[in-house]
Amino acid sequence: MSQGLTIPEAHDLFRDYVDDPDATFITTAQVQRYLEFGLDQWRQIIRESNPYAYGAICEFSTGTAPDSSYPAQDAAVKPFRHSLDLNVASLVSSLAPASKSAVMGPEALADWYKKGGGGVLTSPPIDTILDLYTWNPDQKNRIDRFRQVDGAKAQELSMFSWTYYLSGNVLFFNNTPPTNMILEYFPVPYYTMDYSLNVKIENNLLPQFHELVVLLAAKRYMIRDQNVNELLLREMASQVQMMTDYLTKRRLMGSNDSVLIKMSF
Repeated sequence: MSQGLTIPEAHDLFRDYVDDPDATFITTAQVQRYLEFGLDQWRQIIRESNPYAYGAICEFSTGTAPDSSYPAQDAAVKPFRHSLDLNVASLVSSLAPASKSAVMGPEALADWYKKGGGGVLTSPPIDTILDLYTWNPDQKNRIDRFRQVDGAKAQELSMFSWTYYLSGNVLFFNNTPPTNMILEYFPVPYYTMDYSLNVKIENNLLPQFHELVVLLAAKRYMIRDQNVNELLLREMASQVQMMTDYLTKRRLMGSNDSVLIKMSF
């Protein structure tokens, strides 16, 4: 299996593919932006195929240190009685054990981006919520899974008691949420594609498909250059298919939600 690419290696490979090794036509800043566009598309493939491959967790529980409970959020900032605003800077969660920080939205970006070291996100905040469960902090296990609904009207009509919906950065519940919750989420990108960051792309997640980030970025350059590289596009399409197949098969093999039903009469 491939060892993956560092961000500088991705820059160099991009220049090889667009035939600009000496930076005659493209600046380092432009390469960074193209690679970030490519990374966004790469992440979207994962999001659509198997987001749990990227997943991380965040606890809201009185059993963590420091206290990260739902009641710890000041009632004055709650837009609705049964809600939890993930964009409030005073929220305490297990994502930030040293201090209080928001975990989603503009406040999260302000609090979590560390300017030292080229803007590395040391603990990425939430991009997309995947699942929400009640949580037993003593036994360290999940109990009940919340069912996500489309919005307030769907929640009112729902026959299920454990429901929630997300509006902006606010979680709305149909009753008082449990004090102990665990949230599975898809994080924002771990790193910018800054050439000075000598780290693997996305903490070396799926290293065998790192080249696809570069190929997707090179497609952006083709738009600017108005020149199509058919060989590159064919290779990109092939790798997109291989990555999608890999993620889909992995999800089905490990899934508890996918059941094959055979009916006999």
